[in-house]
Amino acid sequence: MPESTTAESTLQPPVLDNAEVLPSPASTQEENDEPIYISPVVSSLSIEARPDPSPACETCPLAMWHATKDELRCFCGRMHAIVWRAGDTPILKCDGRELALLQMRQREEQGGG
Repeated sequence: MPESTTAESTLQPPVLDNAEVLPSPASTQEENDEPIYISPVVSSLSIEARPDPSPACETCPLAMWHATKDELRCFCGRMHAIVWRAGDTPILKCDGRELALLQMRQREEQGGG
């Protein structure tokens, strides 16, 4: 019988025991291993006020972070939805982020900054 696709069965991502973990091609600069992009809103926050663990959205050029006196949240420009609020389980890996970083790097290489 196939696995259920109810919400209960999708809470945890599948574990792929024999999957090779490859480094993300767009996530970091080769020289210093730092993110090539970080949200200006998130980077302006104290370490204590930042999301922990850090969601993929923190280093995504498509993410639009909003900080109020009481709340921090993130809107995804690719998915057109609020994808993170305090207390939410963070998205740790996202294809949309990787594509956005690749496009950003390509524009920079072409001189279009």
